[in-house]
Amino acid sequence: MMVTQVPIIERCDKISPEAWFVFATYTGFAQNELWKHTPAEKIRTKIPQFCRRYPPAAVCQWTYSSMVNRPGQRNPDPSLWPKGLKPPFPNSVGLLHQGSQWWPSSHWWGATSWGNNVGARYEEMLETIRYTGQRAFEEGLTGIEIMGEVSPASPPNELNYLAFEVLLASDAKHGRFRRDAAGEILRGSRACTAICLGGQLG
Repeated sequence: MMVTQVPIIERCDKISPEAWFVFATYTGFAQNELWKHTPAEKIRTKIPQFCRRYPPAAVCQWTYSSMVNRPGQRNPDPSLWPKGLKPPFPNSVGLLHQGSQWWPSSHWWGATSWGNNVGARYEEMLETIRYTGQRAFEEGLTGIEIMGEVSPASPPNELNYLAFEVLLASDAKHGRFRRDAAGEILRGSRACTAICLGGQLG
C-alpha cells in the first residue's frame, strides 16, 4: 500500500495542496482490530508502519463498524471503544458498515424469500450514527461515513442520511431527532408518533 500510494500523495500534494488524499485501512484502531488481518507471527510492532510513513496531507479512513457494536446488535456497545482510545494517525475519519448489505441484519427481513441476504441494507441506525459521531468527536477524529448505496426513497435509509444533517450538525437529542426527521418523512402522520414513541423504526 505504501509503496504505491505515498509517492503519489507526495507528488500530488505539491500540484494541488488543497486536495484530499484518503486511504483505507479496512480495520479499526483498537489493538484487537489493527492487526486482525495479519498472522500473529508477522506482527513486529504495536503501531503499523504506515502511521509514520504517510504524509500529513493524507486522510486515514478507519473502520468504525466493529468498534461500536457487534453483528446482530441494535445498539452501541461502549466497551468496544474505551474513552481515550484515539487513532495513531493524526488526520483520521471512519466508515460504518451498519445499515448496509455489508453488515448482518438484526431483523427477519434481512433474508429474502429467494435466498438473497441483503443484510442490514434497509435498517435505520440512528443511535449508532449518533453514538459514533459523538465518540469520533470526543477522540479528535474529523469525519464519519456510511454506505450510501440505497435511494432516499427508502424511509429507513433516508433517516440515516438525515442523521448527518440534523443530528451531527447540532447537539440535538436522539428523541428530538427522531421526531423532527421522522416527521419530515411521514408528514406528521400517526405513523410518525408511533415510530417516535416505539423506540425503534421498522
